[in-house]
Amino acid sequence: MLERTMEVPFSGLDPRGRVKLGVILDGLQNMAELDAGGMDMSVAQLLPQNLTWVLRRYRVRFGAIPQGNGPLNVATWHEPSRNIFSDRMFTVADAEGRPLGKVWTQWVLLDVERMRPVRLDRHASARFYEQVRPVDDHLTEWFEPFEGDAARTVPFRAYWQDLDVNGHVNHVVYLLWALESAPEEVVESCSCLEIDAEFLLSAKREAIGVRVWDLKGGDGFVRFGHSIRSESGEECVRAVTAWR
Repeated sequence: MLERTMEVPFSGLDPRGRVKLGVILDGLQNMAELDAGGMDMSVAQLLPQNLTWVLRRYRVRFGAIPQGNGPLNVATWHEPSRNIFSDRMFTVADAEGRPLGKVWTQWVLLDVERMRPVRLDRHASARFYEQVRPVDDHLTEWFEPFEGDAARTVPFRAYWQDLDVNGHVNHVVYLLWALESAPEEVVESCSCLEIDAEFLLSAKREAIGVRVWDLKGGDGFVRFGHSIRSESGEECVRAVTAWR
């Protein structure tokens, strides 16, 4: 398990003084790469072997979005699943150690040339298995397509700065598109505390359309379905966001 203090820059605050969710998610991505690097399994270490990690699932559960740019305490660890997935979990707490939320992610090790998943036991390092710690959810449920016509479609564009070292749109960018496609009055007055996302295909520098469905709420939440599609209309990411 890797534990670190995450410093939140002043630029990481939104107009209401809350930490931008994208800043937290970027920090978690950096933590994952740092932890994997200690096992010789980071993206930077794998690419020369024509291997890389690609994200399959993402789940965010926060009780509240922190206010102000005080430091956050983050911990992360991983556990392989079915010899295909590496499930990675994060916990986020404030500077006093009070829990703020949890994030679950699921990754696949990909052969870059064949664009196919590979078995972990044939390619993962010994330290990858030595440092396993159980996660409490393996994200085994998959999304069904949203029913009916979308309420609206919000246009975006993927730029060079949105791409990662794999040459594809970074996963945090997709999640930010989902957040930005929610109605303005919700974005202004609520915080997104829950995200469930499934990553299906990769987008590059191209026009993007986010189809949005108004879903049934509950427990004080307002929920939206998001289908993020490439310029050709292929579905890249399917997500549900919950706001309160």
